[in-house]
Amino acid sequence: MTRSKEQIELSEEEIDISKIIFTALQHWYLFFGAFIIAIGLAWFYNWYAHPIYRMNGTVLVKDDKGSMGENILAEMGALQNKRNIENEIEILRSRSLMGKALQELDLDVTYVLQSGIRQREMYSASPLRIEYVPLETIPDGFTLETTILDSGTFEIDYAIIDVAGNETWFNETHAFNEDFELPYGHFRMMRTEKFDSFLSGQERNMLVQFRSDDALISNYLGLLKVQTARTGSSILTLSLEEKVKQKGVDLLNKLLDVYIQNSIEQKNQLTSNSLRFIDAQLDVITKELSVIEDDLQEFKTAKGITDLSAEAEFFLGQVGQYDQQISSLEMQLSFIDYLEEYIKEGKEFENSSPASIGINDPLLSQLITRLSELEAERESLLKYTKSDNPMVTAIDSKI
Repeated sequence: MTRSKEQIELSEEEIDISKIIFTALQHWYLFFGAFIIAIGLAWFYNWYAHPIYRMNGTVLVKDDKGSMGENILAEMGALQNKRNIENEIEILRSRSLMGKALQELDLDVTYVLQSGIRQREMYSASPLRIEYVPLETIPDGFTLETTILDSGTFEIDYAIIDVAGNETWFNETHAFNEDFELPYGHFRMMRTEKFDSFLSGQERNMLVQFRSDDALISNYLGLLKVQTARTGSSILTLSLEEKVKQKGVDLLNKLLDVYIQNSIEQKNQLTSNSLRFIDAQLDVITKELSVIEDDLQEFKTAKGITDLSAEAEFFLGQVGQYDQQISSLEMQLSFIDYLEEYIKEGKEFENSSPASIGINDPLLSQLITRLSELEAERESLLKYTKSDNPMVTAIDSKI
């Protein structure tokens, strides 16, 4: 009997597989060695690589009631609440807000344990804490290689890079809790409560890394993501990636604390400005009412009127309504003049622009709100940078 072509190919395939299995069994030690190497590489990677943690937080943005004009436009679909959410996202991602949060946490200095080629950031577990006053002109970042010699002294190595890019290293020995000068500024190294337990171990080398405010803010803004929880929602979700879990949690919480405090301060300032404007208008209205009352009394006396008829009271009531409308319009004009004076004289708003009292123009209300936000961001930015900083000049252009 003759076999078919398919049977012959199947037989050859079976023979080939058996040969492969036989050859593999003969060289089993190669496969075992490759398996051991793979396990070793995996262990080394897990030992050397630094894990990355993702922190998440949520914040509810309450929609403040707008003016009548804004509400009408919103019902018509011409003005959406999404704009308010987008503004809050930009505020949460603003450099001023992030800068304030980082400043309160003192994250411009990082303490890293150096164990051969392996590095681990210590954060709150650091045995050292450094205080320093930087010079006005310092690089975006520099590092002090620190070696703890004993309980009283330490050694530092640092590099100075000249204009040509050449690197020169220096070595100095200093005592704890004593001031010392470096080309970067004025320093003092302190010991924390973790120092004694750290000193009992074998590791004595640490990297003390410094970063400028601008570099630090740019770094964390690149790691921060802010978005709505779902389409049309007023809940914002914040996420941040960080190598040290507790550090990321602290930063995210501090950012939300600063955001909430900033909102409260702006609302308080807005209320204060509104009250000052109302008080000024009340003084004017009180004087006007006093003059009108005196004129009415003189009119009654001159005409010998002791009691008004129902018809006269009706007409006087209408006059009163018209006077009320006139007063409302005059108040709006007064506010617009007040706002125009701010703009023409280039005055700085105190955290917030004056409230648009009685103004039902949605566009003007939005412009005033945006101006208030820019002024607040500029004021926060000036707390840790100069007025000629590109970030400040960019805000000046927007204003």
